[in-house]
Amino acid sequence: MKKGLIMLATLFFGVTGQLAVHAQTTTYSYSTSDQSVTVNLKTYHTKLSNEGGPVSVTQKAVTAYDLTNGQPNYQNPVHIPKNTPLTVAQKLPGATGYVVTVPGNTTEMVVQDLKDNCYSFHSLQSNAQQLKWLKHASFKWAKKLTSTQRRAVRYYTGNGYTPINGALRKISKTVPHKITNDIRAINTGLNKFKLAEPITVFRGVSKDGLKMSLGNQPVKVGAEYNDPAYSSTTVSRATALNFSHNVVLKINIPQGQRGAYIAPLSQSKGEQEFLMRRGTRMIVTKLQKAATTMRVTTLRRQKHHQPKVTRQVVRVKYLLVTLDLAK
Repeated sequence: MKKGLIMLATLFFGVTGQLAVHAQTTTYSYSTSDQSVTVNLKTYHTKLSNEGGPVSVTQKAVTAYDLTNGQPNYQNPVHIPKNTPLTVAQKLPGATGYVVTVPGNTTEMVVQDLKDNCYSFHSLQSNAQQLKWLKHASFKWAKKLTSTQRRAVRYYTGNGYTPINGALRKISKTVPHKITNDIRAINTGLNKFKLAEPITVFRGVSKDGLKMSLGNQPVKVGAEYNDPAYSSTTVSRATALNFSHNVVLKINIPQGQRGAYIAPLSQSKGEQEFLMRRGTRMIVTKLQKAATTMRVTTLRRQKHHQPKVTRQVVRVKYLLVTLDLAK
C-alpha cells in the first residue's frame, strides 16, 4: 500500500449484477510527521457484473478437437498454447467437453476438461482461522529473519516504498547503496516465508498503473501482468478499495514461496499486508465491473488539537481484475 495516503474514489452510479461479497470491517492506522490517523472501513453491499462472455485461460498446453456435426473430431487434434483465453460457447451433453473458440479464430473446437486445464478465477474467502494462521506464521517467520532483513521490510512499509520500487522499476537513474542492500535483504527475507495453503489477496491501483504492468497492452482476459517491483497487497478487500484509483486487483496466490505476510513488521498497523515477491508474473483471468457501498470513519489526532472524527458513506465504482500467477 502507498503509505500515509488515503485514496478513495467516490463516484456514484448504478450497476446491475449479482450480489457477491460479504460484509467486511477493517481498521488500520498510520502516522505522518504531524498526525496519527485511524481508519475504520465497513463494506456492506457489493454488486458485480462480468465483462464479456464466459472466458477461461489455459494454464498449460491443451489439445482440442474440431467440432464436426456437433461432436468432437478426434482425428483432427489442435494444439492450444498455455495462457490462451478460451471463449466458452457451451457445454456438450455428458462428459464430451466444452465448445470453445480462441482469439482471432471463429472455428469452434472442443476441450474436454476446463477445470484441470485452466486457471481458477474463484477467490478464497479469508476467515478468522486463516487470518490467525497467517499471523502465527508471520511471527514465526519474523524470528527467522536477521535484524537487517527485519529493518529492510519495516522500512519498505514506510518511507522505503517509493525509493525501493522506483529502483526496481528503473525509475531512478542512480540507486543508493542502502537501497540496493535493502532490496537484497527483502528478497532473502521473503524467500523464508512459505504459504501452507492458497490465499486470495487484493491490491488497489490506478488505470495507468494497471496498463503499465500489462506492458501498455489492452486490459483483457489473457493479458500478462508483470511489475518488476514488489506488490503490496492485503487480505482485506476494503483496505485495497480504500487505496485504489478505480481499479482493484484480486490475486489468487497458490501455496509455496510467493511472498510473505508482513503485518507484524509493518509500520501501518491493521492493513493486513501480504508482500509479493518482486517481478511476479500473473495472468488476467477475469474482468468485472463492481460497485461497493462503504462506510468510512476516520479519526485524526494532532498535537495541541482535539481529535477529529469524520464519517461518510460512499458508493465506489471500480474495475475488479482477477489475476492468477502465471504457470
